[in-house]
Amino acid sequence: MCHLLVGRDGRVRLVDGVDDSEGHVELQILQIWGRVCDDWWDVMEGDVVCRQLGFKRAENVYLESHFGTGNSSILWLDNLRCTGSEETLLECSSNPVGLHNCNPFFESAGVRCTNKEAGVWCVCGVCIWCVWCV
Repeated sequence: MCHLLVGRDGRVRLVDGVDDSEGHVELQILQIWGRVCDDWWDVMEGDVVCRQLGFKRAENVYLESHFGTGNSSILWLDNLRCTGSEETLLECSSNPVGLHNCNPFFESAGVRCTNKEAGVWCVCGVCIWCVWCV
């Protein structure tokens, strides 16, 4: 199977959140917006999406179409595995574009992005990870 990716392929947007910092993740391929499957979806993939949108990081990631079913039945990416250093989702390893075993209405990946820094503080051997730090 061969996929020709051109132009603005790989752009992302967040849809159906309360503002532009959250929603289910959509990816543009060949000028068509489609969803991202939530299989293997975690904070590493969320971080890539958020940085791609100009945020610092993902504050939370969501599975099972947390932000609703929307209206796009196209699903572009499945089984994403990002290291966290990628600049775009298309740089992450995944199934070939368009090849998936997901229901786009019930298995869409979501994320909430933030510009707050995360931090870890350790006192007397007890470490606390903070996601609300300024």
